[in-house]
Amino acid sequence: MSSANDLERWQWRQEGWDTARPDIEHVRDVGGWLTLHAEAQCREGTRQIHAVMRDGGLYVGEVFAGPHPTREGFLEGAPEVHPRFRRRGVCRALYDLAAELGGAPMAPAERHSADAAAFWARYGTA
Repeated sequence: MSSANDLERWQWRQEGWDTARPDIEHVRDVGGWLTLHAEAQCREGTRQIHAVMRDGGLYVGEVFAGPHPTREGFLEGAPEVHPRFRRRGVCRALYDLAAELGGAPMAPAERHSADAAAFWARYGTA
């Protein structure tokens, strides 16, 4: 399987977004350049949120969020952000909307990458 840094993977996601968009329940503009598209809640309180550039519709990220497996009352997410759009607030915006719609704060996974650890140091842990 390709990594989140693989540009072919992002091209595949873009094609999917352009041709087979999921049913969207919430849309939010963020920072004047980014739009978040949240699908309806699905099994056990999980939800997928997509990040798309407002101008041009370039697919730049997503998070699949749901109940944290070891921290009751918290959510955990599996975010991915296009390599060209990292460190621009995309993951923060995805997590903030996931927390708002899920009615619980986000918390880091038990095991995560060095990039995720750096993110959580800035985002803050609950």
